Amino acid sequence: MAADGCCLLVHSERPEYQCAVLRAGCDVQHFQDKFATVHVLPSAADQIGQLEKLGYVESSGFSYMMFRGSVESWKTLLELGIEKAATPAQAADFTHVQAAAFIGPELYAQWYPWLHSWNLKNYRSEDQGLYVGYIEGKAVGTCMSLIHDGVAGLYAVGTLAEYRKLGIAGALMKQAVLDAHSRGCEAVTLQVVTGSYAESFYEKLGFKTEFKVRIYKRGLCSKKSCRH
Repeated sequence: MAADGCCLLVHSERPEYQCAVLRAGCDVQHFQDKFATVHVLPSAADQIGQLEKLGYVESSGFSYMMFRGSVESWKTLLELGIEKAATPAQAADFTHVQAAAFIGPELYAQWYPWLHSWNLKNYRSEDQGLYVGYIEGKAVGTCMSLIHDGVAGLYAVGTLAEYRKLGIAGALMKQAVLDAHSRGCEAVTLQVVTGSYAESFYEKLGFKTEFKVRIYKRGLCSKKSCRH
């Protein structure tokens, strides 16, 4: 990740994660040849026309949400054992659920090694927690917590398909938030695809949308030009 003038350029080993974050006053032409994906902050909405002229098409968006409050009313599942990964085996359990829940069986074998290499590097970090939920010894859910400057960010909240809608995600998030509060964090954040089921789920837990980011990609057809 690097700042280039008023733009934030996110570099990654995986092209899927590379993007430019467009803020007010950014020169789109400065990075258009390097980044096919652009995240547009609300302050840069007036530059969307310029993006579209350069061939970028809106594809999706993220809602950035924040929670300040108590999680005491959130459900706790007695049958769910929650472990904060402290061994390579638990980190492997985390990666398995993470890849299965987010990537799916088609690309599991491709993504698992890459995800696991990073989880093995990070699970010992004092500021990063990999939470794994177990039912009868089987890893079924995940939640990652990253603490920075007194704010906790939640990521990789996922559940195996056959265990969804049982309260596993909420229980894992509750433990992560309680641990963050014990570290002095008053605010908890997350990002979620705008309009998704997950967004409505987080709203029910008390998360509030602070701002939304529109995502534009080059190489896609527009709604007007695509034929279905």
